[in-house]
Amino acid sequence: DSSGWVWTSPTQSAGTVYAVRGTQRIPLPARWLAGYQVRSVRISREGARALVVAGRSGRSYAFVTGVVRDETGRPTGFTDPPLRLVSDLSGARDGAWLDARRIAVLGTRTEAAEQRVWLVQIGGEVAAGVAAPDALTIAVGSNQYELWVQTADGAAYQVGADFPRLPGVRWPAVPG
Repeated sequence: DSSGWVWTSPTQSAGTVYAVRGTQRIPLPARWLAGYQVRSVRISREGARALVVAGRSGRSYAFVTGVVRDETGRPTGFTDPPLRLVSDLSGARDGAWLDARRIAVLGTRTEAAEQRVWLVQIGGEVAAGVAAPDALTIAVGSNQYELWVQTADGAAYQVGADFPRLPGVRWPAVPG
């Protein structure tokens, strides 16, 4: 994140997310995640919010929650309860921040079986983005048109509706 912390979670959550910086490993309570399979944790570019994509009982969820920090910027927890977005996700794999007000979620929705990138206004509309049937993860640059995906064959970058391969690039990542 913007303060140098790396955020992670066990796949099967017991209600804890971890922030790691150097040799410091801080367990952060997230009781609302207990029992979920966590697929991704992404901190917003300004470091104030977390996007968590998780699943349970065949359903998928995208949660947005505030990151609580002490006066030194050290993470201490999350706001509770989180905001749940996209109530009809059935197969979400990953999520990323588009900007301060929007997220992108890689997955399927109940009315659309094709995996795509869904563009989600926090507290508002969900719009279908580009189809990404082979994507395992996504990374978003400074806007929805700067989209990278990781597939089993390597990384690709969105150009229009196509994803040309990026030779030699694997697991692209950008802040957010």
